Amino acid sequence: MGLADRYRALPRAGRWLLWGAVAIALYFPLVEAPLNIWNGLSGDADTFEAQLASFHDRSRDGLDDRLALGAAHHGQLDPPGERADAIDRLDRRIAEIFDARGVGKYNLSSRDTPMSRSSALGQDGRPLERLIKEINFEAAPATALAILADLEREEVIPHAPFVQFQRLEDQGTVRTRITVEAWAVAETGGGR
Repeated sequence: MGLADRYRALPRAGRWLLWGAVAIALYFPLVEAPLNIWNGLSGDADTFEAQLASFHDRSRDGLDDRLALGAAHHGQLDPPGERADAIDRLDRRIAEIFDARGVGKYNLSSRDTPMSRSSALGQDGRPLERLIKEINFEAAPATALAILADLEREEVIPHAPFVQFQRLEDQGTVRTRITVEAWAVAETGGGR
């Protein structure tokens, strides 16, 4: 007697019971497991969505207050100006600082460097460039430090990437080299 003969020999209720057991046995691995996975992923997605919504709400709440606080701490955003104006302001402020500190003799050399990937920051699609000034002078150590402090406080000089002091033994002074940098909108699309 084969398996098919045994199935046919079962009463009708036994056959239904067998089909019910097969359905239940197939339901759990084929339906319930994917549903559990789906529900877990859906729950994770809901959690992430709630976190993103919360972050978005927090980022919008008090945005003006945070911008005002940032401006109070760091100053207002002053986009770079035209190249000629920036050079004039930079040279004038350097001369004023040296005059105020009583150092009349200093050497000022200039070089400009295009900034990579900066065209989005420039006006009218023009790229930005760095205006680099190298200042060489000799002065008393206290005067040299005061000049450095004045340069670093100056608004038109946002960056002083290089400072070097060399003591001159016989004169009681220091030879100082300071590089300052400002940004400006390039005059043409190609830089200089």
